[in-house]
Amino acid sequence: MIQSGACHEVSFWHEGERRVGDLRLPVGAGPHPVVVLVRDDDRPVRDRSGWLDVLVDAGFGTFSWDRPAPGGAPASTAHRTREVLSAVERLALLPALDPASTVLMGWGAGGRAATRAVAYRHRIAGLILACTPVLPDGPGAPDGEGGPADAGADRDLRPCLSTVTAPVLALFGELDPRADARREAVAARAVLAGAGHPDHEVAAVRGADRDLRVAAPHGLGGLVAGRHRFGDWPGALTDLIVDWLSRRLRPEQVPSYAPPLRAPLVRSPARPRAGGAAATVPVPGAATAVPAGVLPLVPVRQVRRRVPR
Repeated sequence: MIQSGACHEVSFWHEGERRVGDLRLPVGAGPHPVVVLVRDDDRPVRDRSGWLDVLVDAGFGTFSWDRPAPGGAPASTAHRTREVLSAVERLALLPALDPASTVLMGWGAGGRAATRAVAYRHRIAGLILACTPVLPDGPGAPDGEGGPADAGADRDLRPCLSTVTAPVLALFGELDPRADARREAVAARAVLAGAGHPDHEVAAVRGADRDLRVAAPHGLGGLVAGRHRFGDWPGALTDLIVDWLSRRLRPEQVPSYAPPLRAPLVRSPARPRAGGAAATVPVPGAATAVPAGVLPLVPVRQVRRRVPR
């Protein structure tokens, strides 16, 4: 049974292979929006970073799964895209999640697969690219990025990115050794703006590496017990992602109560008469009399007689 406020192990099948991952749900009644994390080829283990707790506390579920360890040529982008779509279809069957509020967040080669998945399935609500090269890799690209399966134009993300209609957030690390952050950011902004994309943001994280980690006071940290050490993921970047998700997955609620267009009638006390407080004022067409201390709702016409001198 899927319960809120817990971490569940969810599995799905992809081309005869079983994938198992962690689904974290926030506390409260669903259905909840979910962020699907698509890791790079050299990060086959599911993501257990501490910043995911911030997303869960903000009301967003997260899902990340284990992939087979790289033992040869990396999988093609088409293969990774089908894997991402299989994960999205599995999550759509869970009543605790909102299928219309699914966001894909990919790193590197996983970002290329996430982009193609968003372009293929238009019901996906958003795309976050983390250090995903937009331009094709040059001759000096390091080994392990791309490969024969992704040779040629398949590594050029610009044609596919120009067809994406969902909101896009592209993040690049300033100290990424595999890509020039400034060059990639300019290319991503030019592609999205040239395609007339209505909702996109492009930013470079100052002092961040290809995993968007920054140098902490105790040095550039690694993984400790499956989690990044405190200080590696900048808190301002987490706030940026949470704010970006909130403004697109949680629109401002319109109040269900509206004040009346016309104010009701207000009764004001009348001046007391000299004949005593027991005097009454007759109301035309009414069977009862209104006390003198209250103005009648029906106007009363007063007639004065002239007395000859």
